[in-house]
Amino acid sequence: MKEFKFLKRSAPRPILRQLLVDDRGIIGTDLETYLLVKGKTDYRQGLHDVELLEHNVKSGHDVDDYPLVTFNDVSYDKVTMQTSDVKKLIKFASKDETRIQLNGMFIGNGDAVCVDGHTLHKVSIDKTDQEYIIPRTSLTLLIKLLKSTKEVTFSFNDSFAIVDTDTFTMKMRLINREFPKYNTVIPATTKYEFNVTNMPLLKDIKPLLNKRTNNGVELIGKDGIVTMFIKQFDKSFVIGNCAEDFNIGFNALYIYRAIETKQKEFVIKYNGECNPIIINESVIMPLKL
Repeated sequence: MKEFKFLKRSAPRPILRQLLVDDRGIIGTDLETYLLVKGKTDYRQGLHDVELLEHNVKSGHDVDDYPLVTFNDVSYDKVTMQTSDVKKLIKFASKDETRIQLNGMFIGNGDAVCVDGHTLHKVSIDKTDQEYIIPRTSLTLLIKLLKSTKEVTFSFNDSFAIVDTDTFTMKMRLINREFPKYNTVIPATTKYEFNVTNMPLLKDIKPLLNKRTNNGVELIGKDGIVTMFIKQFDKSFVIGNCAEDFNIGFNALYIYRAIETKQKEFVIKYNGECNPIIINESVIMPLKL
């Protein structure tokens, strides 16, 4: 059951690496994400090891020892989003466990936001009554389950975000922290912009990057030409044109995070060489090189 692979790496107790089969369907949880795959199955009711379910082998655990898992939670807030927006947003969520409030997608103030301290992406949505943070790890699994579904509706209560479809129900435990004031880093207006018309593919750039230098590259605008320069290899790529001269350093992976796969043309907006830039409505902090 590939839907439950998350239990192999995240379940904190051995019994949580078991799946419960009952009249509702197949259930698994790591106490942060609760997943019900709906429908009748040919598997025997009871607990099955996540690795052995397909062999219909019941575990030695007592069903009564399994956590009580319910899916009829009362919710009082709701928002519908494009699945593609959720998929892009979670690329901007932090993986730094010391700043847990950045490890998820913020919902509130008519915005859906993910930020990792260096990059930020925001999408406008319907306003909710309260503010919520849904964990990135749960959303990553949700995206896989949604497959080709174009929209997803989140229902909320004080503890969980809930997604209910014809084939599955997922509960995601909310992160109970205060999200940073993200609007303070988003430029209200921008003075300058330049056009990127021939961005190299990430696979062509990645072998030239160096983690020790934060994957640093320079975007240099001079005499109307924009060049991406990678100092350690003395390698440059002509990527576009500009009206003003500039020299801005970046972590190259942050740029590729903001653009779509294989996107070669886009506009970069900025106010100065040390200020955040905007690409495709994503905000990126510059890098000192």
